[in-house]
Amino acid sequence: MWPLLEKMLTAGLGSQIVLATDMADSNMWAAYGGQPGLAAFINGISARLEETAVPAPIIQDLMGGNIARRLAIFPG
Repeated sequence: MWPLLEKMLTAGLGSQIVLATDMADSNMWAAYGGQPGLAAFINGISARLEETAVPAPIIQDLMGGNIARRLAIFPG
């Protein structure tokens, strides 16, 4: 996932990407230290984006801003 995400960000697609995790499959929990969920999403993914020098506004978009804008209902 990381090489693809890097290419997409380099191509300027940061405002069009939505990141998520699959918290439903308990078989995968062990692969994530037995603790899937939002904490792993924020601590793992956000931290890695910061480590790779992704600008803070892009991280905010990837961590929820993009999906919030797509789900928002605007009159007119």
